[in-house]
Amino acid sequence: QQETVELVTDELDRMNRLVEDLVLLAKSERPDFLQIETIELRTFVSELFSKLQRLGERNWHLDNQILSGKMTGDRQRITQAILNLAYNAVQHTVTDSLIVFGAKLDRDRVEFWIQDTGEGIATSEQTRIFDRFTRVKNARRRSEGSGLGLSIVKAVIEAHEGAINLQSKLGIGSTFSLIFPLEFNEEH
Repeated sequence: QQETVELVTDELDRMNRLVEDLVLLAKSERPDFLQIETIELRTFVSELFSKLQRLGERNWHLDNQILSGKMTGDRQRITQAILNLAYNAVQHTVTDSLIVFGAKLDRDRVEFWIQDTGEGIATSEQTRIFDRFTRVKNARRRSEGSGLGLSIVKAVIEAHEGAINLQSKLGIGSTFSLIFPLEFNEEH
C-alpha cells in the first residue's frame, strides 16, 4: 500500500510540473509575463553559479567575464532559463563531467552560456529541440523531462527580445548561449 501511495504521489508531482510548465508557456504570450527590474550582473552571476552547483555532481566551472554592470530584465525568468539549460547539461553528462557557466558583457548586451562535455546534439535535431514536447532522439540517457524545458528557455529569450545560439557536436558536447539586451525595451 505504501509503494502505491508513493507511486501515485510521484506521478501527481510529475503531472503538476507538466501543468505548471504549460501554464507558463501560455502566459509567455501575455504582456505581463515579465516582471522587469534592474539586475546587478556580478551579484546575479554569483547567485546563479551557486544554484547551478547544487544541480548535480559535476565539475562546475565559472567563466565570469563581468566585473561590473547592470541590465534590466526579469530576474526570475532569466534564472529559470539558465537553470533549465544547466539541468539539461546534467541530464546529458555523467558524474564529474565538466560543465561551464559563463557570462560576459558585449557593448549593449549580456551573454550567458552553459557548455557541457556530454553526448552532443545531432545537426538534424538542433532546430527542433526548441519545440514543445521535443526530446533528443537516440540520447544515451533518457531524460525525465517532458520536452518543455527548451521551449520555456526560448519563450523567456523571445519575451526579452534576445537570442539563443546552440553549438553542438556529437561526442563532444553542447554550448547554449542566451543573449539579452542590457536595456529591456518595454514598448514591444
